[in-house]
Amino acid sequence: MSSAQQLRSQLPADHVENTFISWAALRKYAVERHLGCLTTVRLDNEDMRDTVAVEPDGALLDKLLQDLDEPTLRMLVIITAVDGAKDYNAMAKERGAKFAGDGGKIMTSPLVPSSSANEATPEEKLAAIDPTFVACVEVDDDGCCTVEIMAGDKLVSTGKTTVRDGIATFDGIYTDVDFWRRGLATCVMAFLVRWATANGASVGLLNASPFGQMLYGGLGWTAIYNVVNVGGEPALGFLERMRQKYAPKK
Repeated sequence: MSSAQQLRSQLPADHVENTFISWAALRKYAVERHLGCLTTVRLDNEDMRDTVAVEPDGALLDKLLQDLDEPTLRMLVIITAVDGAKDYNAMAKERGAKFAGDGGKIMTSPLVPSSSANEATPEEKLAAIDPTFVACVEVDDDGCCTVEIMAGDKLVSTGKTTVRDGIATFDGIYTDVDFWRRGLATCVMAFLVRWATANGASVGLLNASPFGQMLYGGLGWTAIYNVVNVGGEPALGFLERMRQKYAPKK
């Protein structure tokens, strides 16, 4: 058994679905079902629907791909084991998908509360970076925790987590480019992990970009799933609108 298989086997059977439900809660998205698959609805972006399928068989994959060209804005998010044999990127393209590409990797790590008197607290870690920085920790009515590190009035690093069935899902870990390589994202994670473990989490999950995989790998996280994003013509139009919407202003 590979290390990734062993890590997956230690998680609840519905851990993938639960982490996407948590991810939707963190982003204030709605949740519904499509062809039996969990689907999140981006209420802030044209109600784009992301249907999540874990290693779908050929028949289900065909049905999900057919629906990508319907008037409803929809993308397919395929979750496949990092040590699996199937190439869903190629399978989707062979079946006529307009695009199929790398959506990151789902990574996991055990979460252990700090118990050593010699281990620095998140506050001490932040002070070592810059004693003028301030960490703000807020929890909303839905049980979502947000950490914001401020340099005066400027937000320099942030992240979110929420806990469901003992699993903490992390999202939105971001550091302002002018403050990269100072350990702020690591510090944000320390605050989030402390809150998550205090609220019943024993393991964490997150979807990491290629850049994020380097950060989290250095913190002891391990990739257990590949994420493949698949879309049709309507999704291509949506992505272009998002590119224009969020492009840096000249």
